[in-house]
Amino acid sequence: MADVCHVGPQDRQIRGSLGRIDAHHGWDRQAQFPALWAHSEKVPQGLVAEPNARLFPLVGRDHGLIWSQAGTLQVAPTIRYNSQRIITIRTLMRTLGVNTWSSLSAHENDSATQALQDVTLALWCNSSLGMLLQANHANAVQHGRGIGNKGMLETLPRLDVRQLQPWQLDDAQAIWRDFQDRTLESFHQCAVDATRIELDQRTITDLLALPTEAQESASRLRALLAAHPSIHGGKQPEQP
Repeated sequence: MADVCHVGPQDRQIRGSLGRIDAHHGWDRQAQFPALWAHSEKVPQGLVAEPNARLFPLVGRDHGLIWSQAGTLQVAPTIRYNSQRIITIRTLMRTLGVNTWSSLSAHENDSATQALQDVTLALWCNSSLGMLLQANHANAVQHGRGIGNKGMLETLPRLDVRQLQPWQLDDAQAIWRDFQDRTLESFHQCAVDATRIELDQRTITDLLALPTEAQESASRLRALLAAHPSIHGGKQPEQP
């Protein structure tokens, strides 16, 4: 991940005794520093979210470096696979991920290309392929949950969106338009979740241009993921 984009600050660098900014739940559209904080208010069900918190710079502390790491792509380093539905979400304004979210910002300088890379990465991360990589890389200290931090995210294997051809990024944009308003089921339902299955299919066929045999492999992958205790955590999922 660190090769593709910059991973934002840890929560202790934002808030608390070592922090530069104070955070408050509740979003005010007039707030200068929007944030995405926790999953408690509403578990995100789709690929797009509004900020749900606001930040206030602490008096006498320079917040510039912290806020400069805000972005439009937010990733959850810790995932409860049997209840959460989204690994990476896009905010339609620059937002700082707080607590259970970390902000990602592409190294790409061109804003148009960066936006295309953002949506491509969001699609990939929320596909079953992206879930497999995160589940395999995170610390599985308890069934149904993968626990991570900034260091885990920085070394997390990810699709290298910088190497994609322009037509692939255009196809990703078309997929994004079709999926940005749709909802997904929790990850442990991946074998029967029609939206995630279609997202996998479009990612494999349209974005990666893999042969049809890859769809059969993806179907087997979803069944294996759904049946694994590290994913379902005791909540027995449905199988096709």
